[in-house]
Amino acid sequence: MIELILGDAHTGYYGFILAQNDVATSIVYSIFVLTFEILFYIYIKSQAKKNKKFYLMESMALVRDKLSNSKMFLVLFGILLLIPIFGIIFAPNPADYFKIGAFPMNRIMANSDEIAFNDNIAKFCKYFGFLGIIGIKLYDKNHSFILLILRIVSLISVTLLDGKRTLFAFLILILFAIDFIFSKNKSRLILKGFFLAVVISLYFVLYSYVTGKYEYNTNWYSVISEYFFKGNAVKVAIYSVLHPDKLHILDYHFQTFYYDLFYFVPRNIWLSKPLTYPDYYSSAVFGFETVRNVGWYFQTNVFAEFISNIGIMGVFLGPLFILLLCNVVNNSKNLFSMMFGVSFIVLIELFEYSDLVKIVFLIWVILLVVTKLSRRIRFSSFEGVK
Repeated sequence: MIELILGDAHTGYYGFILAQNDVATSIVYSIFVLTFEILFYIYIKSQAKKNKKFYLMESMALVRDKLSNSKMFLVLFGILLLIPIFGIIFAPNPADYFKIGAFPMNRIMANSDEIAFNDNIAKFCKYFGFLGIIGIKLYDKNHSFILLILRIVSLISVTLLDGKRTLFAFLILILFAIDFIFSKNKSRLILKGFFLAVVISLYFVLYSYVTGKYEYNTNWYSVISEYFFKGNAVKVAIYSVLHPDKLHILDYHFQTFYYDLFYFVPRNIWLSKPLTYPDYYSSAVFGFETVRNVGWYFQTNVFAEFISNIGIMGVFLGPLFILLLCNVVNNSKNLFSMMFGVSFIVLIELFEYSDLVKIVFLIWVILLVVTKLSRRIRFSSFEGVK
């Protein structure tokens, strides 16, 4: 809707310029959006006809009451909450992380120990902290001032370890969503929501000027569009399919799907192992004829990857894949499984190749398997009694 009103978010990158000025790409993109809306409307109507009822709010309130009385939950997520704080304290050079965008934007001359720590330890510290902040937020129904301060310090630590903007914004939105779900007087949250929006916006602007990114994205709309709307990613993928002679992303069908399925296979065994989709996509956006590592890449989403791997049929199969995941979530009938399932769906539509996506997906699969096994055990016990 925002793109319909404000139009394309214009930036000076080669791939974006081509995609945004091509009529055929605009038509196919409109078909994609329309297909997405129609399919989800049909799916929602079908779920309503099945009369499926899951009292999410009541169930979450009940779960939160149980969590707030669990000392084990407090200790576990309290430890996770503190990990990013100690991660910075015990880093080879803690000062590295107080320079915004130090590692992602190559703003420091780091030695091998600092690089190894950032690549192998810091990223796990920030994701453990991410989960810890959310867990303690759920636990803290009585609004403890001490826990609030710890969450703020941990959030700052996670942001410093991450060195980017997206994770910070996403975490703020999740914390606000928790307040919104459990608040009895939602009108009071209007001011808080406005304040948090200002905080996120100020950090985005500060980050742009400190790291020099403002030279590439000179207006707020282009930045927000690139990070959250992902319309450009889908349009570039469509353009490359319609005009492969002018813009090249992948070398063959299903190329990055193979990586997604078998990413754990070492490269010294799989010599022709593909790279991640953002590597190929970013090279195309920059105008490179072959894939190159420029130190950072543009964020994409699952729809763009479907189109690049499958072709024009990805316009329809991408939304169908999301509907399949929604169906798995709806049939899980387990609150935590549903929460992680919904989070996974949101993440692959926004931040597809973040390590956080892998962590959330792994937890979701474990919850699905555990739920399935527990049902079978209960069913077997019931049959034995009969």
